[in-house]
Amino acid sequence: MINAVPLLLAGVLAVNTVSGQLPKYFVCLQKGENTLKKPGKKAVPLKHKDLIYQDDLIEIKKEDAEIQLVDRDSNYIVLTAKRLYKAADLDQQIRIKTTGLTRRYFHLLWEDLLQPESNLTIFSKRNFAGAWGGGRRGFQEYNLVWLPNDGECISTDTVTFTWTPESSARSYHFILSNDHHEEVMNLILRDTSLTSIVSGLKGPAKARFYWSVQALPRSRDASRFYFYLLTREEEKRAIESILQGIDKEDLALYHLRAADALLNKGFIKEANLYLGKVLKE
Repeated sequence: MINAVPLLLAGVLAVNTVSGQLPKYFVCLQKGENTLKKPGKKAVPLKHKDLIYQDDLIEIKKEDAEIQLVDRDSNYIVLTAKRLYKAADLDQQIRIKTTGLTRRYFHLLWEDLLQPESNLTIFSKRNFAGAWGGGRRGFQEYNLVWLPNDGECISTDTVTFTWTPESSARSYHFILSNDHHEEVMNLILRDTSLTSIVSGLKGPAKARFYWSVQALPRSRDASRFYFYLLTREEEKRAIESILQGIDKEDLALYHLRAADALLNKGFIKEANLYLGKVLKE
């Protein structure tokens, strides 16, 4: 399974103003000896971030080479066979669908590409950060923000629960329970946040807890979310395990892969640290 994540392409993508064409793909990853030939020009070495247009030719020169392309639907095409490829025929290749942070990023990038007046240098920091924020789990139907995020892994000794207020609410019914459905807290609050010491709830292994908030007077059913508590040592081992299998050949690519992998496993704080590194590059 391919697990590549794109590098930031700030300032690289552009419309082919001579032919009026838009690129069909960009080169996300290239390994080994590969070439790119454009109509009427000599073949040149294929480079990371190259744009591929309808009439271009790509050639893999050696057996151990590899090319990863991203199409306009934000999916991957992986080429490994030693041969000449016509860009126009690549639609027949098998696509690998992207998900999560990677797919949101690709979607925004292509969207910006199709707007000639776009400034992708600004886009790389503003829109990509927006894609990250859009990935945070929340009760979007009622425009409520719930923290901790649903499925988040936490190793701190305190947790701050936060939610946005409802205009008709006089108070909020907060409930925290463990994985055995035993209530740990049952409170009526006037504020929209609660900071609680949770170190005493931690056990020797990762444990799941549920929390919910019900506006009073009751306007709708309470929604229930969950998070995990774990020790710092357990967190360290889990993060090391996640990062261990990520290729470090390209630092920016590594940081994006790490952010995506950590986010998917619920380590949101740590994922955000890697995203910050990407936005600085």
